[in-house]
Amino acid sequence: MLKIRKELWIMIIQFIVFLGAQIIARLSGDMYGSLFVVVIIYPISVLVLSIAISWTESKFKYLYPIYVAIIFLLMSYIFLNGSAYSYSLIFTGISAFGMVIGLISNYISEIFTKEKGKNKN
Repeated sequence: MLKIRKELWIMIIQFIVFLGAQIIARLSGDMYGSLFVVVIIYPISVLVLSIAISWTESKFKYLYPIYVAIIFLLMSYIFLNGSAYSYSLIFTGISAFGMVIGLISNYISEIFTKEKGKNKN
């Protein structure tokens, strides 16, 4: 149950980033604020949080790219126009790429920990 809670916290953080960044961009009144958020803030947050969620051990983490796509579709419906719907596929790809990076780094860290344990004995 604790593992699922960690993943839910990451998903809640992703939702807050998606929603909060657009609200701040709208409140600033800058014409290119939403574009900056979509092109810079969203991909970085998706990549970092997908790496973080890939370190958990539950199978629930594999639904994260789908979650990112659904949440972005909701945000683009609320804040952006219909031309931004294609970005949901891009963010799904970024999320899957981040999960692969996280899984590889987790595998490498396990190899080094096993070697460290063997050297102690």
